Amino acid sequence: MVQAPAPPALAPSARSEVVGCGYQSKARGIGCAERDLKAYALVYLLDGGGSFSDETTPERRVAAGDCLVLFPGKIHSYLNRDQPNWTEVWLVFRGGLFTQLESDGVLDRSRPVLRPGLDQGIIDAFDAIHGISMRGDWREAHGLVAQVHALCTAIERLDQAAGPQADIVARACALLGESLHLALDQHQVAMQLGMGYEAFRKFFVAATGVAPARWRSLKRIEQARSLLLGESTSLAVIAERLGYCDEYFFNRQFKRVTGISPARFRRDFARSR
Repeated sequence: MVQAPAPPALAPSARSEVVGCGYQSKARGIGCAERDLKAYALVYLLDGGGSFSDETTPERRVAAGDCLVLFPGKIHSYLNRDQPNWTEVWLVFRGGLFTQLESDGVLDRSRPVLRPGLDQGIIDAFDAIHGISMRGDWREAHGLVAQVHALCTAIERLDQAAGPQADIVARACALLGESLHLALDQHQVAMQLGMGYEAFRKFFVAATGVAPARWRSLKRIEQARSLLLGESTSLAVIAERLGYCDEYFFNRQFKRVTGISPARFRRDFARSR
């Protein structure tokens, strides 16, 4: 297995702080093995998937919409085993406030894989934290810790709310995520799930917070992020590959969702590396 670059070792800290946040894309066969960050971390999968294990968790499959929770002192491994790509946003943090989250059961060492799904609110929260960390304005540090605290709580709440409907939602997301470059008849998706379209739309909105068409649009943006992180392909080619009518429309849609242009996103990723 090819190792992903390891972050520097972190000294213990009682002060609550955010150590770093960034996006990363891993090709097939890339991952980390038997690593201990000496801090808490969230790894939220935006695209692709692979496997995860730690000291007390047997190897299990993980996919887009899953969030890995890494704990200080707990050795873990994860790997893009067979997917074309694995795209993540990662967040490392430490200190007493987050230790209290573990004491309260929000962060639970027996549940290192949470399944909040691809949730736009969660993605927006990671984007906001990443933006602050990129600016490097430590006057915002206190607010940044509060945002991470709220993010941890939101992810745990979404995982708990998944309930018995999770399998149906997962099937719906799998169908909606197919062939993103082509038009999709959502009535056919509803039929495959044994529902009428209107019942399916209401069910999906209640489960995910967004309509099926909006979810598919956001999934296309996440695929665009993956391509921007992993390749030097031109924006025009990425736009064509994902089924946008032209580069201008792709730029406009990407900025509407993420708040920055594709070119800016690619530059920021290069800086964060």
